[in-house]
Order: sequence, then C-alpha cells, then structure tokens
Amino acid sequence: GEYRELCELFGVFRLDRTVVWYYRGNTENCVSYSAFLDSIKLELIEKINYCVRNNPIKYNLKLESVYAHRELPVEDRAFKTMSREVYIHSDVSAMVDEDFAALMTE
Repeated sequence: GEYRELCELFGVFRLDRTVVWYYRGNTENCVSYSAFLDSIKLELIEKINYCVRNNPIKYNLKLESVYAHRELPVEDRAFKTMSREVYIHSDVSAMVDEDFAALMTE
C-alpha cells in the first residue's frame, strides 16, 4: 500500500523480527534470589555474548518465583528488567550486574 511505498521511497525496509526465549530453572535449589542470580551469572553472560556475535540484540531479564505462605494460598511473583540493546563491544558483565541489582531492588 501507500505506507509501504513511502517507506521504500525513503530507504526504510521492514526487518523480520524474531523473539527467542531462554529459560533457566532453579536446578540447584537456591534459597534466595541473590544466590540464584549468582549461580547463573556466568552462564547468562556467555549466552548473551554468544547471541551478539553476529548481530546486535535486545534482551531483558524476568525473574519468576512462587511463594508458599502458611496461612495464605501460593502466590506467583515476577520481576522484569527494561529491554536493553547489546552490541559486540558492550560490557555485558556490567550490564548483567546492573540488571541483577534492578531485580533485587524490586
């Protein structure tokens, strides 16, 4: 349509986007958020660095948990970081540290 023709006129083309989800469970049965995050930090940094080798990426982290209360029913909670752009030259370790700190403040 007209929108597509206008975009092509200015050299703007639609890129195919793909969302990839990675899930990491608490297989070590860590009892605290900080222990869990520490246990996955190097694995996460390696995964992000691997993904960014060919193209810049955007990522965000989501921490999900289930609380069991004595008097109350089980409660699901989720904490999420803002989406961030990562490039081949990015300091991924520092970015992950900042994201972990943001998750811990929630």
